[in-house]
Amino acid sequence: MLKTIKITSLIVYVLAIAALFAFVLLKGGETVVSDTHLEIYRDTENGFLNRDSLLTELQSVQITDSIEIKNLKIKNLEKKLLSNPYVNNADVFSGIYGELIVNVREKKPLVRIFNKTSPGYYLTAEGDILPLSKEYTARVFVVNGYLNVPLVKGNNSIYDTVYSKTELPGILKLSKYLSKNEFLNAQINQIYLNSKNEFELIPEVGKCTVILGSLNNIEIKLRNLQAFYKQASLTEGLDKFKSINLKFDGQIVCAK
Repeated sequence: MLKTIKITSLIVYVLAIAALFAFVLLKGGETVVSDTHLEIYRDTENGFLNRDSLLTELQSVQITDSIEIKNLKIKNLEKKLLSNPYVNNADVFSGIYGELIVNVREKKPLVRIFNKTSPGYYLTAEGDILPLSKEYTARVFVVNGYLNVPLVKGNNSIYDTVYSKTELPGILKLSKYLSKNEFLNAQINQIYLNSKNEFELIPEVGKCTVILGSLNNIEIKLRNLQAFYKQASLTEGLDKFKSINLKFDGQIVCAK
């Protein structure tokens, strides 16, 4: 008898919770949007995105002020945000007090491309192409020299076929190696493509150019470069060298 009462009480409790949940959903849908809480997540204090411009984008899809939550076009709002080239992820949902909550993750540029005769752009570590911004300039690796890979409309990733035979995949590969190496990341601030289609590294301080040549065996070349840097800093220093040539396998040729 006692067991039956306990089971009955549990069933009644579950049904009550379900009814309450259904009531909240029903009434919640009729709640009018009270405010919009928008958060931009990124690794730097400033960036490409700002609150006002994103709110304007949302309002271009649907005027969210004083609208019932059940009438919000959540998917359309998210789709609009994701069409922004600087937006990596976007989540739009309603809070329990009627607020519209918008969370946006900004894309992080890794390297900036300076084309010789056409506008430049940024590349992310994932290979996304970001247009330049009048509002913000990111402090990242700079790539310049004999380089001219113009953007192709509708192709926003270096993995698109139109970019597969350009220098962009190699540039991204080199930039990722440098960024992951804490020591070299602090030493190098520029990648230069010379007239022979060879890669060179320009240091943050000093005038000692590093000639990489092709990107074949790039891991070995960068490992040798790091070892040379550390050894030179303990002995003669780098200022006496004009260039460090890593083009030849297993060799480091220095010019003074």
